[in-house]
Amino acid sequence: RLPHDELQIGVYRAAAAAIDSLDGVARRNHGADGDPDSLSVRVPTLYADLRATLTLDQASALMDWRRDRDRVLIVLIVAITLMMMSSLALLAALRRHRRLDDERQQAQTMLEDAIAAMADGFVMWDADDKLVNFNQHFLEIYEKSAPFLKVGASFEHIMREGVKAGQYPQAGDDVEGFIRRTVAWHHA
Repeated sequence: RLPHDELQIGVYRAAAAAIDSLDGVARRNHGADGDPDSLSVRVPTLYADLRATLTLDQASALMDWRRDRDRVLIVLIVAITLMMMSSLALLAALRRHRRLDDERQQAQTMLEDAIAAMADGFVMWDADDKLVNFNQHFLEIYEKSAPFLKVGASFEHIMREGVKAGQYPQAGDDVEGFIRRTVAWHHA
């Protein structure tokens, strides 16, 4: 008998005795005398007139299962809550990123439109002296250098190619001196 109780061994229990079959299948018993529900199984022994009946109250039988079930449910609820919070945070970050991209695109379009609308030639270089942006009027002014005006090209490279293309007749015979002076002026 579990839980073990020496005084209950051999005590007749009506609910357990009501099991007629000896098939070894556990059955649920409802106590008529106020006993809690129990599970009983009756099995044959080596002696024909002796049968073993095992009885366990249902609360004891299911105690570990209920404890494990409750723990699993708590872990599951916490995991679902964390997943939902993570999903909401990710969704908010994606919306913010999309909004920032839209704002950045609008600013880029506005800048490009403003540069294109300028009546004068416009050119922009980065800190490494690489071409960043220019407008159509700049291309018209430096028509012979236009094939070399590529975003990312260096100022010195564009000057060298422009001298070869005849864009700068003032360079004369001292091409290297002209490029050196022009690059120094550009950096000043």
